[in-house]
Amino acid sequence: MISKSEQCRLLPSSLRHAPLRKQRAHTTMADAPSWQPLPPRRRKRQKSDTTTDTVSAFEQKAKANAEAVAANVAQRAAANARGRPEVAEATKKVMHGDYEHLDHTADVQFHAWGVDFEKALEALGCCLFDYVTEITSINETEEGARTHEIEGADMKKFIFRFLDELLYAFTGDDIACRTVSVKLHSRDPFKATVRTTGEKFDLEKHPQGTEVKAITYSAMQIHEKEDRCDLYVIVDI
Repeated sequence: MISKSEQCRLLPSSLRHAPLRKQRAHTTMADAPSWQPLPPRRRKRQKSDTTTDTVSAFEQKAKANAEAVAANVAQRAAANARGRPEVAEATKKVMHGDYEHLDHTADVQFHAWGVDFEKALEALGCCLFDYVTEITSINETEEGARTHEIEGADMKKFIFRFLDELLYAFTGDDIACRTVSVKLHSRDPFKATVRTTGEKFDLEKHPQGTEVKAITYSAMQIHEKEDRCDLYVIVDI
């Protein structure tokens, strides 16, 4: 009788290793990672023609604005030359009182002084008008006379209201002031009567200085002593 080992040895090699191959194939399929689909590709969105048109329109508008600004500057420079022929540079400023214009980051700082608070305020008002135009070119007329009643809860608010009222007279009513007088009535709260003299602003007569957009509280300083008062105010230009 032939044993099982001899029977296996007599079998062809292909049949002899079939169970082992089946086991290896089973093990390989079990251990193989499961198949997962790849994520979808993200396609870049192409820029539409409308974006190009928008940028082009913006550039054209910016160029037109730049040309308009350049033309306006040239017009003001020509007006300065006519109104102040003795000064070659149109932007040159000449001080005509107890005040000065100090350079500041993106703005300008007014510094005015006097023997007391009232005189310092008067110099501060003239400092404003000598910045937006040439104060010596302004005449005193009956039409340009104004009276303002100014009030403020404290000194800084009072100074702000004082300059803001004068700036509004210039931008709203075209009144350029040659002189400013202040009569202080009280300090708690601050109340004063401000009288100004001047005339209607005329670009053909008055040199165009730098436009003041607004008065600010930024870094406002008040140094008041017995015999002197100094005021510092930054304005937006």
